[in-house]
Amino acid sequence: MSWFQPAPDDAGLLRRSHLVAVQDPALVDKALRRKLITPIHRGIYKDGVPDCWDRAWAACATVGGCRAVASHRTAARVHELEVPLGGADEVTIPRAERRPHRAELRFHTTVLAAEDVVDIGGLELTSIARTLVDLCRCEEQFRAVWAVERALAREKVTTEELVEALHRCRGVPGVARARHRIAAARPLSGSPLETAGRLALVDDGLAEPELQFPITRADGRDAHVDLAYREQRVGLEFDGRSEHGMERAVFEDRDRENQIVLRDLTIIRFSWHDVFRRGRAYVRTVRRAIGEVAA
Repeated sequence: MSWFQPAPDDAGLLRRSHLVAVQDPALVDKALRRKLITPIHRGIYKDGVPDCWDRAWAACATVGGCRAVASHRTAARVHELEVPLGGADEVTIPRAERRPHRAELRFHTTVLAAEDVVDIGGLELTSIARTLVDLCRCEEQFRAVWAVERALAREKVTTEELVEALHRCRGVPGVARARHRIAAARPLSGSPLETAGRLALVDDGLAEPELQFPITRADGRDAHVDLAYREQRVGLEFDGRSEHGMERAVFEDRDRENQIVLRDLTIIRFSWHDVFRRGRAYVRTVRRAIGEVAA
């Protein structure tokens, strides 16, 4: 329909206030029911399927009355950081403001330093470093640490930038937690399950295992083990569904494991279920394997 035209300053999105000014509101509602336009946030739609940038812009635009900056998971998706899909969008507004959360939008209040805000195509959002600090303050530990690890590995952020962002967050709730989690990040980690498994061991008092431990297989080929305790000759392999969803990959891993065993390295294999559903048993198994007793 030709009247689905965004206003010049609306980033290609459609505001209900603009639509009903040029057309019968009943026709707008009919277009919504027929899915000719897609609702994103309160009073903001798109003629098509919204992407993460659209959702971030709409989240900020729907606030009204104060400055809103896309942050946390919403900013992370625009920056292409590793965060789960779904869930409410998130924005940060000035500390003096108070807004009730909505089902599709969560509000955070704080003072953002100028260095912690970037502009991408007219959208204000937290910088990559500040976004990672916020994730480390608010998300589950393994998800937050994994997001930092992938960002470091892909050179989207530097350790120095993260340290500076932490310094600017002094006094912000959860910053001590964020500092600890950022210090725990290891860019060599190969999957979120490896990260979760490693953190669970360290949190229980075990020494941190080596990541991507290099070995030479019995057939002479180079390989690596996800985590390893070198002196105890114990290796830990993690079978995440996303990492080993194909049957061929599973058989290749089994072949690699058999080759490694021949090189006098005992392999213990764990799954998502072991780490997340049977966490205590997982840690006990590793303790026994490396000959440590719980304090």
